[in-house]
Amino acid sequence: MSDIALITKLAVIGVALIWILRITLMRRRSALHLTWAVFCGGLATLMVREISGDSLGVFQPWLVIASCCTCGMFWLVARALFRPGASIGLPQIALVGGIFAPTALRQGLESTGVDTWMGAAGYAGLDQALGGLVTLLSSTVLVLSFWEGIRGWTPGLSINEKRMRGLYLATFGLCVSTCVMLLDHGEANLSPELMAGIQAACALSILTVTSVAVRYRELHPLKLPDDMRSRPVEVDEETRQLA
Repeated sequence: MSDIALITKLAVIGVALIWILRITLMRRRSALHLTWAVFCGGLATLMVREISGDSLGVFQPWLVIASCCTCGMFWLVARALFRPGASIGLPQIALVGGIFAPTALRQGLESTGVDTWMGAAGYAGLDQALGGLVTLLSSTVLVLSFWEGIRGWTPGLSINEKRMRGLYLATFGLCVSTCVMLLDHGEANLSPELMAGIQAACALSILTVTSVAVRYRELHPLKLPDDMRSRPVEVDEETRQLA
């Protein structure tokens, strides 16, 4: 790993830990803060894995599972950023959990030595199926994360809101397309050191821009639609007298 890639990944870890510490010390935390803190933890874990390689021993499977927080949780962060009153319900939990479950199952099977009784061919087929499921669900939430920045974009938005959304969409779209399409699934003839540097730069760019977006949303929260605002409850006279 090149020195630039190493320094960039250490910077990602540092920024992520600062956010986690800040949110931990807050008295009141919103859904945006909680999902953002979990995402930062997953991203920091991913950087630690890439820096340390296979030297983590028994902790390696746990770090692999924890690093799954990146894709799924980022979608929940995007929902909290751009969707007023966004709640985390069963559909969101099922989709995000669908990313964790195959990865946890793969790590569990590897630790139990299941390939000895399944056979190399059978285990390879199962591992490929689980990997394909993770790729499918991860790609889905990445597309949804981009879509969250588009939905709700109306001419009535303030100029600063449009700039923040535009910066988010441009950075996220460029970095994800570079890492996923070019480096992961493309045929780019690049050295491992250069690829590691590009991936680290993309991670730092997304973390930095989304940090700006989170801070902007703290200062400029979205207004709930009229039909989502709490309305006064009409109380009949009998209930009023009882109270």
